[in-house]
Formats: sequence, structure tokens, C-alpha cells
Amino acid sequence: MFADRQAAHREAIKARLEAHHRTLKGHVQDMYEHFKEGSGSVRNEWRNLVAALDKSVEQALRHCVKKSLQELSRAINGDTKVDPQTLFKINIVLDNNRVDFRPTMINLTHAVNVAAKELIAAVRAVPRLRGALAEDDRRRALLVQQAQEGSDSPRGEGGGGGGGAEPR
Repeated sequence: MFADRQAAHREAIKARLEAHHRTLKGHVQDMYEHFKEGSGSVRNEWRNLVAALDKSVEQALRHCVKKSLQELSRAINGDTKVDPQTLFKINIVLDNNRVDFRPTMINLTHAVNVAAKELIAAVRAVPRLRGALAEDDRRRALLVQQAQEGSDSPRGEGGGGGGGAEPR
């Protein structure tokens, strides 16, 4: 049950992170339209800005992961202000005069450790801004190149014939 709830929560958070990344990338691309024709120094400053944004996003994600892990630890272990919370149900089973815990403490510890590792992995849904922008630029350049090649070909070869209708 813990693992299922964690997986569902991670997917929801991952979707939100991806949406925020798309929004940020869109804003940066919109801003770039004003600077793309600039001089070499303008392009250098643009690269510095994108690198600074990348670093800020990375620091924010690191902070979120750190706070989440600290909250999980505080919930499990408690601290000076908060007592440990009951997060898991463990059944104590008497079997052939032997006391067993179900799930075992090893299994429970493993589940918590896996959840912590997957929490860290969830932020991998957010690619580097610099890489995402460069990939979009490569795709855009390829589309432009393909469009130019298509318009340069003769009409009968599937190029820029426009459906075969001649302009009048």
C-alpha cells in the first residue's frame, strides 16, 4: 500500500515537473526571439543566462529532494519537536511459538529505501534546459532543411508541388 501510494504520488509530481519545465522552456524560447539576431557578446550573455537558469532549477530540485527526505525521516524517526508518526502497519504473528513480523523489518526498510531512491529519480523527469533548447534548435533546423529540400525538388517528386494545382 505504501509503495502504491508513493508511485501514484511520484507520477503526479513528475507530471507537474514536466509541465513546469515545458512552461519555463516556452518562456525562454519566447525571450530568445528578441536576442537571436544579437552580436557575439549578446549570444554569450544568452548562454550565461541559460546556464544560470539551469543551475537555479538544479538547486531548486536538490532542495525539494532534500526537504522531502528530511520530512520522511522526521515522520519515521521523529525529532525534538515531533514524535514519530505511525506510518506503517506491521502485524505480529505467533507461528509455532515463534514471533514474526509481517512485513518483516527488512522488507519494510527496503520499501522505504526504494521510495527514497525513486524520489531522487523522479526529478530526472526534468531535463537540463540547455540540452532541451539545443534539441529543439536541432529539430527546428532539420525541419527547415527538409522544407527547403522539398521546395527545391521538381514538382513530380513529392516536393513543393502543393498538391499539383498551378497558381493562376
